[in-house]
Amino acid sequence: MLRSLFGPSQSEILQELADDIVAEYVPGSFFRGAKLIQKYKNWRLLLDTYTVHTGQVSIMKTRVRVPFVNPGSFRFTLHNKNIFNRLYEFLGGNHLPTGDPRLNERFIIKSNRPEMILDLLESDLLREKILLQPAFVLHVNEERSWFKSDFPPEVTQLCYQAESVLKDPEQLRNILLLLAMLLERMVQIGLIPETDPEVSL
Repeated sequence: MLRSLFGPSQSEILQELADDIVAEYVPGSFFRGAKLIQKYKNWRLLLDTYTVHTGQVSIMKTRVRVPFVNPGSFRFTLHNKNIFNRLYEFLGGNHLPTGDPRLNERFIIKSNRPEMILDLLESDLLREKILLQPAFVLHVNEERSWFKSDFPPEVTQLCYQAESVLKDPEQLRNILLLLAMLLERMVQIGLIPETDPEVSL
């Protein structure tokens, strides 16, 4: 009855998607939700959900993370604009150009290597995949606990965070494809090597 009211559960969706794309499905437990692990070349993309606590409200969101070797410590963040970002622009503030007016209109992009952003986003197919996404944050960072990195030196992660729980299998498939394309592009322009980070999330 609940399934007819609310549709399939997140676990069912991940299990069905794993079967479709030949990925590993890891059942959830009392403390952890289910997850999907997609192996692509030397990388492992992990799709799951996590909870954000804001005051007395808890919000579940979908995320995809993939560790990679990052010898140049490249960092970037891409997220949808909001009213505060637009006010900042109105007052003369700037953010990194992308070479695509559609991306410039929708997103704020920051990086410690601003000269590489145009190269990173030069692919038409990659830009189209980004524009297909709903509200999200995409960034390169470290997996941290208690203010220290859980990764070995020179390893970071590419992380996609949605604003809610996503249940559309095609949408989830597109997110996995987007991160794989970004990794490929970073290798192509010389930002990262195609090396196994030897890290499990």
